[in-house]
Amino acid sequence: MVPKISEKYFQSLLRQADALDAVSTISGFWSHRADEARPMFGLSLPEYQCQLVLIYTGEVGNGGHVQFFSNRGQKYLDDHLAALEATSLHAFVGTLSRALNMQDDIEGLHLLDQEVWEHSFAVDGALQDFLRKNSNIVLKPERC
Repeated sequence: MVPKISEKYFQSLLRQADALDAVSTISGFWSHRADEARPMFGLSLPEYQCQLVLIYTGEVGNGGHVQFFSNRGQKYLDDHLAALEATSLHAFVGTLSRALNMQDDIEGLHLLDQEVWEHSFAVDGALQDFLRKNSNIVLKPERC
């Protein structure tokens, strides 16, 4: 069963000042239908792009680019880069692109990990802005 969210609550999340809470709550709703076996995980394009950004920043935040590349990073690499670009996280596009060229340089990757950590404060705000711009197709199955 797909969990439901009222339109009023959804709109309030898009406007709320705490972007981390807003993005976390909204992505929690689509996570119930996300399926990695389906194209774009079965999500709308904006949901998929946000999910990829969350995967990238989560993996790098937890175990660095080494963890990101070891887990799912290679499989969806072009989509990750496109998602970072679409969500206006341009600094991360450059960071990930540089990381691709130094996958065997652990010290270099560690420096790039630090770049992500230093700019991680901007992620939730950028995702909330992106979700606002695409609100007409985000959580369509869940909104009532």
